[in-house]
Amino acid sequence: MDALIVALLFCRPTRFSYPALMRSRIRRCTTVASLLACVTAPSTLLAQSLRGDLTVDNSFAAYLSTSVGTQGTQIASGTNWTTTYSFSGVSLTPGETYYLQVRGVDVGVIAGFLGDFTLDGAFQFANGTSFLTSNTSDWFASATGFGLAPQTPGMHGLNGASPWGTRPNIDASAEWIWTEDGCIHCTRYFWTSITPAAQIPEPMTQLLLGAGVIGLVVIGRRRRGA
Repeated sequence: MDALIVALLFCRPTRFSYPALMRSRIRRCTTVASLLACVTAPSTLLAQSLRGDLTVDNSFAAYLSTSVGTQGTQIASGTNWTTTYSFSGVSLTPGETYYLQVRGVDVGVIAGFLGDFTLDGAFQFANGTSFLTSNTSDWFASATGFGLAPQTPGMHGLNGASPWGTRPNIDASAEWIWTEDGCIHCTRYFWTSITPAAQIPEPMTQLLLGAGVIGLVVIGRRRRGA
């Protein structure tokens, strides 16, 4: 509403208007409108999506859910831990809370989940940023299902650790994680939250708006003085 008032004041007609002046005002108003649209446009107009790179020893399926205890829509899967599986362009609805879920299946003695994930738009992971790796701080693990009997996963080395070696396209700080119960031939569940990020504070928006309008006024005066 404040932006609309500024635009109206800046573009107000005068009783001395004539065709050339009116055309100039129309062009100026269009410029101001464009500026206001850019400065005050909500982040919801930007792309809101999730992408990631991951692997699990031995196989996995990844899901995106709006309920921590409900398996969501599958967004990726893999059956060979030596391969890094990537996904991108998973759309997020502005203002919604999501849960990134990974179901890992082990068919031997050694097991682990490794990955990194990125958010585009006004969302954040459990660590408060738009980038997250597999780690023991921001993920929950369970032996029974998503959202059930959550526990802190154990860390079994960074990307590059033996016996897996370095998995390509996954951040070096990513940790191999799994439950600490030493399970063999088992399925384990991992999840982390994705929440709407805080918007730009109103004072900052007003500052940007004011600076832009002042700049247009200065340009207009220079043109009239030329």
